[in-house]
Amino acid sequence: MSLATLSLMCSAPVANADLLPLHVDHVDSPTIRDSAGRQVLLRGVNVNGLLDYAQLKPRLPATVPLRRRDFRRMAALGFDLVRIPVNWSRLEPQRGTFNRTYVAHIRERVHWAAAQGIYAVVDLHQDAWTKYLATPDGEVCPRRSRPSQGWDGAPLWATLSDGLSTCMVRDSRNSPAVERAFTSFWHDRDGIQSELLGTWRQLANALAGERAIAGWDVFNEPNSGDLDPAGEPALLGAFYRSAIAAIREGESAAQGGFKHVVFFEPSSRWPGNSPQSHVPPPGFTQDPNVVYAPHLYAGSLGDTDGPRWRGAINSEFQDAAAESQLYRAPLVTGEYGWFGLPHRRRIAYFSRKIDARLWGAAWWQWNNACGNPNAFRNGRDRRPTRIVGNLYRYSCPDQRPLSPLPTTRRILERPYPRAAPGRLTLLRSHPDAARFLIEGVAPSPPSGNCRLVIWIPARGKRHPFVRGVGASDLSIRRVRGGWLANACVTGQYRLHGGYPG
Repeated sequence: MSLATLSLMCSAPVANADLLPLHVDHVDSPTIRDSAGRQVLLRGVNVNGLLDYAQLKPRLPATVPLRRRDFRRMAALGFDLVRIPVNWSRLEPQRGTFNRTYVAHIRERVHWAAAQGIYAVVDLHQDAWTKYLATPDGEVCPRRSRPSQGWDGAPLWATLSDGLSTCMVRDSRNSPAVERAFTSFWHDRDGIQSELLGTWRQLANALAGERAIAGWDVFNEPNSGDLDPAGEPALLGAFYRSAIAAIREGESAAQGGFKHVVFFEPSSRWPGNSPQSHVPPPGFTQDPNVVYAPHLYAGSLGDTDGPRWRGAINSEFQDAAAESQLYRAPLVTGEYGWFGLPHRRRIAYFSRKIDARLWGAAWWQWNNACGNPNAFRNGRDRRPTRIVGNLYRYSCPDQRPLSPLPTTRRILERPYPRAAPGRLTLLRSHPDAARFLIEGVAPSPPSGNCRLVIWIPARGKRHPFVRGVGASDLSIRRVRGGWLANACVTGQYRLHGGYPG
């Protein structure tokens, strides 16, 4: 195939708002597909602008407002996924009161994302259960514990902690109060779990017709509380089964609604020494439209942030892959990321492994605020860290914008296929040169949409090339932040491209 003819359309959006609905396909290996039958690879970022975080200092907001221009910047990095965490405390601030104003804010952000060709995952988020379990000034923390600053999640009326200590134990965010609140939830004490299922039913109903919503992430990083950890699989399986049923009821009752993909996670104790002890059991749901969404932080957080980081990443990938096969579900890591120093080698290594397995991924975090709980060491700290954020960063306490780390940005914006007919079999992507190799098998003769779409980031004023076999009608057009290559592929195809030299 000859060098592609370049069709320049400067500053055009990456795609229009007509994103096709997604579903999980189980023919051959499970994959996420659009309604035209193409495999879709989801790559993007998390945002926290809609979260209801604890605020330690009144003059320092806990979040940066999520604006329309943020999605234009995401599109300029080639992202086609934004994970939008939302909190139960804002969805149902008073028991039985569903906050439709908050839902309107969620819908607006979904539409802003769609206008840039970006799918949204709506994530019911929590960290350490709620913002309402911060350690009061008069409470004295025992040795080897520290005051909690409070985080985000459940409303006050659903926080049943029996007055236990709010001091965080060891290196975790958990406290006896947090663990008891989780236990109360699992036991459906005072009907609070049933109430959350009703909230999911209403949320799914309100947004059921949104084609740009890739799906629902049922519950962020669940925790078995002070119950026996051996019971985690049963707890997770029962809750996820009930939540999926509630979501499907809400979608079915909505005019123009359809069944979105459901993303489910292991517990916050995963992977641990026995990874499958912290996941729902295989067969927990008969719903085929589910995606396994563990958070892959090996080599970045906790004990694995040491000299053996490659082995830690490899081990976590193996665990995640084995579990996704048990569920017969595609895998999209809902969170991953590195904090502080650039960690270029680790991010690059992680990204190569994500590409090799053809997994989706969402970086944590797009930006952060100087008043965010993560910016403080504990609940008595009143001085935020000097720099917050690991993509769009800020200097604190004045919230002065800093440029993204060039090495991180370059890796995250690397080339990848956004949509592919048939089945992708290989992806290799080199961030610095923006070079790629893509292989796959597409129907021959073509059936449905035969268009393979490849994102290529800009590298100065140069024009990229795409060459290979098994493709026809190839074009490359300029879009914000880079280029989109588009070709009709049939049979076994192999395409490579990027920038010469």
